Amino acid sequence: AFLVAENPAGEIVGVSSVNDRGYLHSMFVDYRYQGMGIASALLERARQYAVCAGAKEMTSEVSITARPFFESRGFQVEKEQEVMVGTISMKNYFMKRRL
Repeated sequence: AFLVAENPAGEIVGVSSVNDRGYLHSMFVDYRYQGMGIASALLERARQYAVCAGAKEMTSEVSITARPFFESRGFQVEKEQEVMVGTISMKNYFMKRRL
């Protein structure tokens, strides 16, 4: 499922995607709209979708900066990972939340 948040003018200000197994593939909110509850609303809609699809947990691979957001919403770090983006090594976290 691909989720979209729009402002009153119909402009896309946030997106997220989740599959039937509860894997949250992406979450992005335009910097001009951060801190307004958009990511929380997208995450809640993704959770609802996952529950309706029969998933027992949600998982995601999140950045260092996104980790506190997910932790405050019940996700726990399962493991720290090093991923390659082109030639650059970056740290992220595989996180899980029971539904």
